[in-house]
Amino acid sequence: AAKSASEFLDSREFPFRGLYTAPLMVGNETAGRLIACFGSFESPGEFLQRLTAHIAQQFGQLLARTHGEVISRAEAA
Repeated sequence: AAKSASEFLDSREFPFRGLYTAPLMVGNETAGRLIACFGSFESPGEFLQRLTAHIAQQFGQLLARTHGEVISRAEAA
């Protein structure tokens, strides 16, 4: 994955290339970090950072639901 991201950032396919990060939160705890690479034909301003934060929030909610299901299945066994 690191090689793909670096190749993308070094490429000239898109005039604007950016790397954005946001914490993945499960409840009040940090579960990891989302790293997102975007390419576009114009400077996006704050849009891509907000998009990254939104995606991280959605993944955090998915992780919370999935994590609860894993615990429930382990307790049932």
